[in-house]
Amino acid sequence: MKDLRVKVIIDIGCGNGGYTNALKGLYQDYYGLEPSEIPDKETINEPYLQKGVTLIHYDPAKNLPIHNGSADVAALIASYDHIPDVENVVKDIYNKLNDNGYLIIVMQNYHFWIKNIINRVSGKQLFRGESDHYSIHSPDTLIKEIRSFVDLEVKSIRADSIFLPILPKRFGFIYF
Repeated sequence: MKDLRVKVIIDIGCGNGGYTNALKGLYQDYYGLEPSEIPDKETINEPYLQKGVTLIHYDPAKNLPIHNGSADVAALIASYDHIPDVENVVKDIYNKLNDNGYLIIVMQNYHFWIKNIINRVSGKQLFRGESDHYSIHSPDTLIKEIRSFVDLEVKSIRADSIFLPILPKRFGFIYF
């Protein structure tokens, strides 16, 4: 990833803008678009933002405020499943990408087998969230859905079937 140099990254669902620092050096311009209200205490203060970063409150019912064909990368990191009208958003994102652009989608799998085992063993619903999300996908169903909206080539896919899921904070000690 360090060899990747892009001019424009669009991050839809950027949260407080934290990925701007994680991706430092990989972009010239970063447009973080967040539909939710982020409390001021959680937002990265402007003096700490990297050069070329713009954070925008975004209404997913409207088109992205970026010119068509201007983005090298569009990322939906843990935000795809929060979009109510995903078809229009995906079509709009696709229009914003240039001819060699990449669409990156990262999703949680709420049906991950370890989560189901932990819920059953504990007798509690430690893993919830399906009601807060508009879609749940396997890699195949996600690709099928995206291809029903736009014609794209899949370059790479990784699934969490062999990775630890995102666990509640009280189980954070499990991660290295």
